[in-house]
Amino acid sequence: MAWWGRRRPPRELRPTLAREERIVAWAPVRAAAGGATAGGTTTGGTTAGGTTTGGTTAGGTTAGGATAGGATAGGVAAGRAVAGGADAAVVATNLGVFLPGRDARLGWHEIHKATWTGRELIFIPAEVVEERAGYLVTRDGPAVVVTVSDPGDLPEQVRARVTRSVSHSAHERLPGGGGVRIVARRVPGVDGLTWAVRYDAGTDPGAPGVAEATAELVRAGAPLDPAYR
Repeated sequence: MAWWGRRRPPRELRPTLAREERIVAWAPVRAAAGGATAGGTTTGGTTAGGTTTGGTTAGGTTAGGATAGGATAGGVAAGRAVAGGADAAVVATNLGVFLPGRDARLGWHEIHKATWTGRELIFIPAEVVEERAGYLVTRDGPAVVVTVSDPGDLPEQVRARVTRSVSHSAHERLPGGGGVRIVARRVPGVDGLTWAVRYDAGTDPGAPGVAEATAELVRAGAPLDPAYR
């Protein structure tokens, strides 16, 4: 068996795991030649919770990779390449993924989109911008671009686990124009589902009637969910 195919990375590359956490895949990270950016057409992904090309998406409609630009209610911030080296690795567990340069695990339910290009893993976190009664308002955070060597089954594990975290996803139109994607996700250790919304680019979450219409749409999607307050 090749060294990268082993379930557990070398001790020096293992993150600190929670009590019930286990490593399911990993890969060493290498420096991206010329700097990596998020964007363009990608391959090797799947779709969860939206229409995509080449990426695993939870809670949004995109095509290809992340686009550069400032973060908005429905936008994507410019990508950030992660430097590699002998002491860097991407480690996937049953709870999420540990990325170089981040102090904490990124939970599967916290990933809006994950794309495998055949060379790079591109993660777009879902940032919480507002907590409302019964659901969260999210937006795309800055993309994290990781160039890996000998990926093994890491891309497949990422794709499967992001997809598995999504229980429900629907895109809805809002009165007066604009739209919102409503997503219910499974969070380890949390009973029921966690509901979140992501407004389309150009939709003002603070416009009159938008919050009320969104709440009704979430309520209609989760009438029996005990997590809905």
